[in-house]
Amino acid sequence: MYRRAKIIKDKRDLLHLKDTYYLTDCALHAIFQYMRSKKKLYSLKEIERLRKKTNTKFPILFTSTSAYVKFEYAVRTAIFVARKHELKLDQFDTLTIRFNMDAKPSKSKHIVAISINCIEGGRQCQTATNLVPLGLFEVQKENTELLRSKVIDIQIRLGGDLMNAVYVFGLAGFSSNYPCIFCTQHKDDLHVTEDTAYDKNITEGKGINKKTVTVRVGPTSYHDPAKLARSLAEQNSCLAIKPNDLGYKCEPLFGDLFNYQDYCVDTLHLKLRVFDVILKDILSYASRTGKYGGEHLAIIENKIKILNQHCERTVGKRFFFQVDSDDKNKTIASHGKLSGHLQDLFFVDSFPYKEILSDEIAKSARAVVNKFKEILNELKSSSIKRNGVLKRLSLEFVKEFRKSGLRTTVTPYIHIIGNHLFEFHELNDLRDYNMQGVEKSNDLLSRLYFSSTNPAKTPLLTMLQKLYRMLEMNFQDEEEREAMTTFALTGVYDFVEDLSECESNTDHQNVSSSSEEGSIESENESEEQIDSHITEDEEEHEDEIELEEPPVWAPEKRFYMNRCYVDNLCTTSISSHCNQRCERKNHIPPNIPIYDGHLHLNENISQSQSDLISLQQTPPIREFHFINNNHKPHQWLITNIPTFSSHVHIYSTVGVHPKYFNPQSVYQILDDLRNNLEISKKIPNNKNKVVAVGECGLDETSSTTIDQQIFVLEKQIDLAIEFHLPLVLHCRGIHLYQKLYDCLRSRVQDKNIPIHWHCINSNANLHIVDLCLNEFPNSYIGINGSITYGTNTENPFFFKNWLVKRSPFLPSRLILETDYPYLPPRNLYGTYDPSCALVGTA
Repeated sequence: MYRRAKIIKDKRDLLHLKDTYYLTDCALHAIFQYMRSKKKLYSLKEIERLRKKTNTKFPILFTSTSAYVKFEYAVRTAIFVARKHELKLDQFDTLTIRFNMDAKPSKSKHIVAISINCIEGGRQCQTATNLVPLGLFEVQKENTELLRSKVIDIQIRLGGDLMNAVYVFGLAGFSSNYPCIFCTQHKDDLHVTEDTAYDKNITEGKGINKKTVTVRVGPTSYHDPAKLARSLAEQNSCLAIKPNDLGYKCEPLFGDLFNYQDYCVDTLHLKLRVFDVILKDILSYASRTGKYGGEHLAIIENKIKILNQHCERTVGKRFFFQVDSDDKNKTIASHGKLSGHLQDLFFVDSFPYKEILSDEIAKSARAVVNKFKEILNELKSSSIKRNGVLKRLSLEFVKEFRKSGLRTTVTPYIHIIGNHLFEFHELNDLRDYNMQGVEKSNDLLSRLYFSSTNPAKTPLLTMLQKLYRMLEMNFQDEEEREAMTTFALTGVYDFVEDLSECESNTDHQNVSSSSEEGSIESENESEEQIDSHITEDEEEHEDEIELEEPPVWAPEKRFYMNRCYVDNLCTTSISSHCNQRCERKNHIPPNIPIYDGHLHLNENISQSQSDLISLQQTPPIREFHFINNNHKPHQWLITNIPTFSSHVHIYSTVGVHPKYFNPQSVYQILDDLRNNLEISKKIPNNKNKVVAVGECGLDETSSTTIDQQIFVLEKQIDLAIEFHLPLVLHCRGIHLYQKLYDCLRSRVQDKNIPIHWHCINSNANLHIVDLCLNEFPNSYIGINGSITYGTNTENPFFFKNWLVKRSPFLPSRLILETDYPYLPPRNLYGTYDPSCALVGTA
């Protein structure tokens, strides 16, 4: 009897302890598991000492309304975490960092949590425990000023609820009252898809100037400006006009750090919102009984009973229905929250459509739900994408939704499914942007921040420290946790050595501290060697693309690359016969000629002679053709270009680059250019003739004005036409492509003029390039090593997709070039033959 009474008393005391100190069930269970493992309990003083020591490792900056770490620190930490799940992470050419942003509202405050993860680390990096915190911000509602950040030189992708896109891009809102957040389709036309395009009459002007015009309203795109895709340039121009009807409210939250194309739709929130809309519409129809008073209420209560029985069978009592007491019409209201998994359980075939809806509406509602499930199944299917399937399903869903009569309008998410979802699917793996882990992480933040009755003096700092302590515990070994801290702070860690150990030992022993120190020294040495090779080129030549050092991930900076190593290519086979014992797999067959459409032999004569020496050392096995561009006026007189055997052919172009002319002497420069072309025309043999005018064009980094550049460009276009020569074009700055294209259209009457549009990569305005290829049938685009970089300012995945699939003119309109001695492909450093870079780019 005594033993039984003591057990009851102990249980009651434990329950009181739990209630008094707000111990959750999970916390109590964790304590039991810890004690059951027979681990030693330590005093709170010792635990506090350890916590303070651990917190000193995290370089957290904080104010009264924010706590954050530097972006470089967070990215390096994300890379370290990703490598735990992907041991060959260093073999990726490009790493994609997902930028997650979510807000938790409470009365007058928002707690905005920003985290990141590395997509290449796999799905595990999306879980709440592996997300790397970037910052926590406490802001007042409708106030975004505290979140503004300086520009960071790294390509990142945004993911999250589309309401966050409204805050990030400074839009008016995300509802049926505003245009789409990805395009500027009018709110009245959000229902329009490829299948429902129509002609619309619009009245313009007033009084005697009043007229009616017919415009075509069709499908839209999130990346194609010709299909109403949003852009920062359009936003800047619209903000000067107040009010505007395109949905622009203010400047973007982070300035020009993100483009609209950097935001990727989150399928988790899309699923939640669309199912919410469908359920809301079903309940709205179920609440229409055609009766009044008690008879109406009786029918409503019976339908609620049927719905609650379905809930108990599928999702339990956490979600239920009852009469909306605030509505005098007595409608059906839902209570509780259905997560993504619970929605799958709730919207099953046994859902009582017929019991609560009329036969016709029940049939339509079931069809809408099933069509949406087909879309979700396609998104969750294997990584092999079936061309056109998602687009077909999306168009069928929107058609079925409108035909169902559930509502007369189309919500923004329905519009996105009909116009943009399949575009996102084509250019991204949408499974990489699922926000389930982010939601769970932010639920934890909500409990930490809003449930405490005795909040910390600096709650944001305390929470961020706790998140980093929890993140560290993904690594059980203390040395590995220290290695993560070192890498996050310095960017130095021997991934190569660590990887080799992993492959040779299945148990995977962590790198010892002594080996880390040795690797750091060796990496620093190789880093200095590589930097000495590329710094000289980077400082002078910035014409085609900014070759800034990647601020976080640069495997070529961490690991030394052989001077001519490109995808296991035997570079000896380019200019001579290779030894039969060569270990390289890829050899270039002899007698195949090599053409380099754009290089600069005059930039550094001694360098060029040393780089091209291999072409002279061995008997010729193939023909080489190089187009040498003289784009600086002082180069036109240089005659000491290296001489080669008869199998190496060098042709020259002359032109005025937009960065290299003095406006005060521009007329003299143009006269000299004309004289060079006239002299070349009189040369009897073809060997020393000028073969093209250029490179010429527009450049946003030039010290001269755009009007001055346009003047010089137009004069060179006229000279190319007069001397019947091709044009070599250069354009830097995505907003300048339209101006250059306009210059061509205004000056060129014969559309058959040959045009070489030099250095096209993901920085280019691909829409304008397509227009040029279409209007000028003899125009070509040049691609070089810049397409292999991960530092381009636009989406490289979209560019590669366009290069292979989008343009109907490719690949018959491509010119391979090197821009030698600049812009070598990734992993190609030091001195090299331009032909080696050419093959590497190809």
